[in-house]
Amino acid sequence: MHLHPVEQRHVDGSVIRGWASEQRGLPLLFFLHGNGFAGGVYSPMFDHLADQFDILWFDLPGHGASDNVTPFVGWNDAAERAHCAAVATGLFSGRSVYGIGHSLGGVLTLLSAHRHPQTYKSLVLLDPILFPAPMVVAARIVRAMGLTSWFNPQVKATIRRRQHWPDHAAVVEHLRRKSVFRDWTDESLQCFAHYATSASDHGVSLACHPQTETDFFAAMPDGLWRALDRVQCPVTMVMGQSSYPFALRAASAAAKRNTLLTAKFVVGSHCFMLEQPEMAAQQIIAAIEADH
Repeated sequence: MHLHPVEQRHVDGSVIRGWASEQRGLPLLFFLHGNGFAGGVYSPMFDHLADQFDILWFDLPGHGASDNVTPFVGWNDAAERAHCAAVATGLFSGRSVYGIGHSLGGVLTLLSAHRHPQTYKSLVLLDPILFPAPMVVAARIVRAMGLTSWFNPQVKATIRRRQHWPDHAAVVEHLRRKSVFRDWTDESLQCFAHYATSASDHGVSLACHPQTETDFFAAMPDGLWRALDRVQCPVTMVMGQSSYPFALRAASAAAKRNTLLTAKFVVGSHCFMLEQPEMAAQQIIAAIEADH
């Protein structure tokens, strides 16, 4: 798949960067990645989609090749920045556009589709990190009290995470020893090392600073359930069967509330698309074809 870089400057001066495949006039997939990752990490999955779709992705603020933004922009602003950057490329014009997102990116894609209802023909959300409404309320109370790092295990783990390595090979070797990455394909690990790190005085370092990642973990999206209830295009949520129990329950509940939402459950973890890229691509294709 031939790629070329794209970038857009926000009004605050920060630059959001990404990649676009060769544009052949095919339906366009616009993709947003998970927290702490970068769009290019999912290249093995994109390779199985490239025959049928043109592809565009941007790295979210503070991730991959995009500039960091302080203070933290929040979920909804991050969604709007990515949407505006994508529209500004002109690649959305005159064709069918499908919103695809993983985890954090899945929620941001949903928020964007709700705010801009004429943009997407349909959405395919890969294990979106959906929070039950009581969990949203509790998290906001904990955050207001300044106790997030005590109550959120993801925040604790991220703060302690290793950030620096001498080279890309060392990154891959380190990830192989971590349970979260245990079932990833070697190509997915290589793509993480290439796209989710950047050159530094240490050799290579995580492109997403742990503070940025923890800010997303500690925050909550505004209007998540309003978007789930009112989104106006078909939405397929493809969930890994061994993913977060609260997200699996929320996906099932959301599908019962809105007939435009479908929840599907596949073998794999929260990152099943990095464990089984071809299967994930097939799920995306099937969901889009079902919505025609």
